[in-house]
Amino acid sequence: MKLSIRQTEKEYGTWTAEQIWQEIEAELEKQGLLLNYIIADGEEVWENFSEYLVERQGKLQTIEVMALTLAEYTAFAAGDLAAAAKAGAEEALRLSDSFYGEQASGENWPGLSAIFEKVSADFAAVELLHSLLQAQPGREEQAAAVEELYSRLQADLKLFQKPLAEEDVIYIADLLHFELESDLRELARCCETIRD
Repeated sequence: MKLSIRQTEKEYGTWTAEQIWQEIEAELEKQGLLLNYIIADGEEVWENFSEYLVERQGKLQTIEVMALTLAEYTAFAAGDLAAAAKAGAEEALRLSDSFYGEQASGENWPGLSAIFEKVSADFAAVELLHSLLQAQPGREEQAAAVEELYSRLQADLKLFQKPLAEEDVIYIADLLHFELESDLRELARCCETIRD
């Protein structure tokens, strides 16, 4: 079996999943890299790496570890979050227009629930990006900007409690347009700056 991590290649006659996983971790640490994903016999694996190796112990012929430096990983995470924030902003604007137009028909409530779930799910990506930035000297200002936007988005979601209870579709539309959409666009711009 051939194991490749950037410019380092090793051959193994027989191997265990634990042995390979330890080798991967040691080499990543030695090179100062972070694991992004692996390609095992041509198949991309993005999660549960050690379990994947255990399931295929002794059967794999090649494992290519796709690793990134901290700066590369930060740019990758920022790019993904920028795309998610931009899509969320577009959805918030679309929903806002729908709520303004519908008044009280209630057809857009499932979409509103979906955007809340999406923004809440994106919080993990915001936290990851913040921690990556904090780990890099000279990026404190960017980390602070991400933290500020994270706080604003959390506050945005809390603002919806009263108009939701009262089913005030105009206030909901206003919050979608002037708060959530605006902060998501700002998060996207911030992430694009970090990525570039």
